Amino acid sequence: MGKGRSVIPRKLMHRPAAPTPHRDPSRTRPPVHTASPQEGPLAPLMGYQARFPHDLDQVAFHLLLPRAARPFMAGANPMKRILLAAVLGLPTALATAQTATDFNCADCAGTPHQLFAELDAGKVVVLTWVMPCNSCVGPSLTTYNVVESYQSSHPGQVVMYLCDDYANTSCAALNNWRNAQGLTNTTTFSNAAISMSDYGSNGMPKIVVLGGSAHTVFLNVNNTVNANALQQAINNALAVTGIDGVDGALPGGLAVLPNPAGDQAWASFDMPGARRITIDLFDRSGRLLRNLHTGEAPQGPSRVALATQDLAAGTYLVRLSDGQHSSTADLTIVR
Repeated sequence: MGKGRSVIPRKLMHRPAAPTPHRDPSRTRPPVHTASPQEGPLAPLMGYQARFPHDLDQVAFHLLLPRAARPFMAGANPMKRILLAAVLGLPTALATAQTATDFNCADCAGTPHQLFAELDAGKVVVLTWVMPCNSCVGPSLTTYNVVESYQSSHPGQVVMYLCDDYANTSCAALNNWRNAQGLTNTTTFSNAAISMSDYGSNGMPKIVVLGGSAHTVFLNVNNTVNANALQQAINNALAVTGIDGVDGALPGGLAVLPNPAGDQAWASFDMPGARRITIDLFDRSGRLLRNLHTGEAPQGPSRVALATQDLAAGTYLVRLSDGQHSSTADLTIVR
């Protein structure tokens, strides 16, 4: 050995490998998160990334795997979970994007709505979810202007429903935001029954166009909307409604008597067959004021009472739709 050189014992030249950490049986995988009604089965990815930042299979588990399959896969191998989530979740997402989800609830004015009944009656419904927030204003205004462009040609048939994103904003606050943005001819909802998660990933805003007796989704976009694409989607929805919007299209037509009327009028019509009908009231600009009647009508002549006692003097438009045809008639109120 050379002078002044230290000698390292051979047994210390190679450090032993670090021992495998002991797995504490008390430490388990983070609990499986069950989506709330506001989230739905396709809640946004960012929320789960925040909850499980280092666990990709947890993200796939919640984002893609159908809820009914989750209990059976909670303890499965992570790679199997990811693969199964991709296989099972994609068809679920595609199916969700193709057809509407029914709801039966009241709007902020207390008027009841059943989505499928309205679609079956020939309405085209444009659902727009907002926070409300500043980023929601531009796309919401674009949607509103496109929907309003149909009010003269299809009065009350193309409607915009403005929905709070998670139904945690009061109707008063939502209505104030709507009015401040100039979206006055919209129906507002703050009800968890109308969930944007039913239509895939969430957006702000999220805009969905629904129409036809098959309850088809014609447009589903997040965060922004193209006016031409929206108009084309509405046109496609109108094409399958079977309602042409031409006065007199309903066999037997529609008559409103007496006319002029005071506190009450009657809608008289002759149905070619028993079916569900809606009777809506519009002002002369085509703005929907209210639903006057929704229900089953028998085959043959029928008459439905229309409450008009709270209407101001003026001329209105009454529209009857049976899901296959529609007719309109003027109604003049005198005081």
